[in-house]
Amino acid sequence: MPHLILSVKHAEASALSAAFVTWRWSLIAYVVFTGLWFIILQRSRNHGRLSWREVGKFIFPRELWIDRTAKISHFHFLLSLILWTPLVSAATVFLVGDLNVDVHNHLTNLLGARPPAIHAVWAVVAVQVIFIDLATGLSGWLIHYAFHRVPLLWSFHRAHHSAEALTLPALARDHPLETLIVYFWVIISAGVAGGFFLYLTGTEMNKVTLALLANVYFWKHFVGQFNHSHIPISFGWLNRIFQGPVLHQIHHSAERRHRDKNMGSTGLIAIWDWLFGTLHMPERKREPLTFGIAIGARAHHTAMGCLVAPFVHAWGRLRPPDASVRHETAV
Repeated sequence: MPHLILSVKHAEASALSAAFVTWRWSLIAYVVFTGLWFIILQRSRNHGRLSWREVGKFIFPRELWIDRTAKISHFHFLLSLILWTPLVSAATVFLVGDLNVDVHNHLTNLLGARPPAIHAVWAVVAVQVIFIDLATGLSGWLIHYAFHRVPLLWSFHRAHHSAEALTLPALARDHPLETLIVYFWVIISAGVAGGFFLYLTGTEMNKVTLALLANVYFWKHFVGQFNHSHIPISFGWLNRIFQGPVLHQIHHSAERRHRDKNMGSTGLIAIWDWLFGTLHMPERKREPLTFGIAIGARAHHTAMGCLVAPFVHAWGRLRPPDASVRHETAV
């Protein structure tokens, strides 16, 4: 038992260190990219000489960062960075591990080994990266769709949508219970799918595949930062395959026509909204978006409210229909 406790503490420390490193480099990249974006944009408009103060104001707009709902996003970001991320990562080490490899090995022991269907190393790596990324993306799309369409799950997810100002920390504005559910669902479902894929193709997990996937998801994390920013980055037609940040900004729009659209993807290849009919492409002339879901949103304007209100709302959903209606009206 002492050895297990020490192992868990070591895993938590490693996860915390990794979280700090990831966010440190992501923040640096965000500042550099956003600053260059602004400078190039202003130069193209013949703005003339720019001051560092102007650049700084564009990167971190004061009116957004001091918004009352943005302050709650900052609180959730700190919780996620210091507490939830390390705890979830440490638990995953013991409960999930290399799930796709375990599933592959179990199927091999149960049904016997299969001959390799792919032989060239480059082809094995390419196929593994693409399949695992697609499986991860589909898994992420399904759980996100469920959190929007299943009333009990929406009770927790709407805390994320109550933000009226999108800032970088809003990326982590999730209820801890939602974080746990999403994290384990994506890893377990994609891991099992990956294990079956390895077995069917008769291949073993390649170390190059793991290295490439790590880089793919770092890139996804970097692009994902702009999902909750004031910069409407679009990839044009390619938004159907590699969703630009502007699509997730539309996802946060308060307009009813944008509701339940652009569920996005955990993977880099984000084709699922396109295939399932939930894609809403940005208009040619982008109109300003209003963010935040009005229904019960004021219950999420405090740090404690953001943590407690989802449980209250979920309890209202579990009560008889007439009582639930009265509760929803009261909120």
